[in-house]
Amino acid sequence: MQEFFGNAICVNGKATPFLEVEPRKYRFRMVNGSNSRFYHLTLVPADATGKAVGKPVDAPPFIQIGSDGGLLPAPLRMHYLIFSPGERFDTVIDFSEQKGANLVMVNDAPAPYARGGNLVPSDVMLFKVTKPLSGTDTSLVPETLLPFSPLDAGLAVRERTLALTEMDRPSDGYTMIGLLDQKHWDDPVSEDPKAGSMEIWSFANTTGDVHPMHLHLVQFQVLNRQPFDTRAYLQTGKLVFTGRPMPPESNERPAWKDTIKTYSGSVTRVIAKFDLPAGTQVNPATSSATSGTATSSSTKTTK
Repeated sequence: MQEFFGNAICVNGKATPFLEVEPRKYRFRMVNGSNSRFYHLTLVPADATGKAVGKPVDAPPFIQIGSDGGLLPAPLRMHYLIFSPGERFDTVIDFSEQKGANLVMVNDAPAPYARGGNLVPSDVMLFKVTKPLSGTDTSLVPETLLPFSPLDAGLAVRERTLALTEMDRPSDGYTMIGLLDQKHWDDPVSEDPKAGSMEIWSFANTTGDVHPMHLHLVQFQVLNRQPFDTRAYLQTGKLVFTGRPMPPESNERPAWKDTIKTYSGSVTRVIAKFDLPAGTQVNPATSSATSGTATSSSTKTTK
């Protein structure tokens, strides 16, 4: 099935659950395990039934401390998370000033993202700050977390452009298949970076949806996004840019990632160093073997 959008959101296997918490900090490691659904998550005050009665600015922020690839250099405070299939967020929510309150996590991301047209359930889960404090909360969110060294794009030995395309059913526009660089699952491997090399991979999204792209066995850094003429690219294979490069989103810079949102009509550039795991024994006869491949983390796009 190309994509599926259900009528209920499950958290840890339970539909729209609630969690009783103490008035203290909690750490939540979150992964979007949905088939195709993106989430735009906010936390808002609610009544006892879970009905929203306030605005995100009236609730504690998500304190993001990590991404797909581990800790960020410093915590990032946000009142929303845009969450693609396969992405991870490592967050802290501080309930210390919310004793007795109810806070609901809600979603309003269009489905498919971002053109819409399908059902969008809003309720994700409810937090009830009703448990008595079991002990003084002495935890702190450090101002600095993990040192970050940006990769030098000037050292990249190659830039690969990979097109995201779709074949739609003429009768109703339903997407029959999504392709990465026009490849099918049974095609030979074409992305073959040498172990130890650094490359830039540019995902040119010609489709009408946002797609999450995942690189196996390697972490990358996001360089930029740039709008381009999709029709000219599909007709000629040449990239004609229609705007300036845009910097990564706030929670993508600086950060190590392995899943990235590729927006419709944009080229998304990432840079990666294809190192082998520490201690790997390399046979000189096979030292040019590949160390990474790309797929989409959504079932909507195949390789």
